[in-house]
Amino acid sequence: RSRTNTNTNTNTKNFSGAALKASASASSASIQQELDELITSTDRGRSCSSSQQTQIEQALSQLEAETPLENPTRSPLTGGSWTVEYTTAPPPSNGQLGPFKGIAQQVIDLDNKTYRN
Repeated sequence: RSRTNTNTNTNTKNFSGAALKASASASSASIQQELDELITSTDRGRSCSSSQQTQIEQALSQLEAETPLENPTRSPLTGGSWTVEYTTAPPPSNGQLGPFKGIAQQVIDLDNKTYRN
């Protein structure tokens, strides 16, 4: 499971875009803040305890339940280049290759129905 946050494609709206923020509830903003705090100390999920993972998964489920989108995985808002803030994926998908740690990126191309890390 991954959580992405920053869409760097300026030609595509993103989950943190104005339209989505306008429809976001105070509850989702609170969950988002909690999630950000939980993720901060996990090295993007690479050094996450089982307790932290459980808390993050619960917060993600709560946030998913708050989405105003009918089918978020099919939304045009998902297209673009994303920075992975948290993931349970193994290397190299989590941004680590051997002893080297970086920041994982995902590019979602809706037109071609592909994604790449």
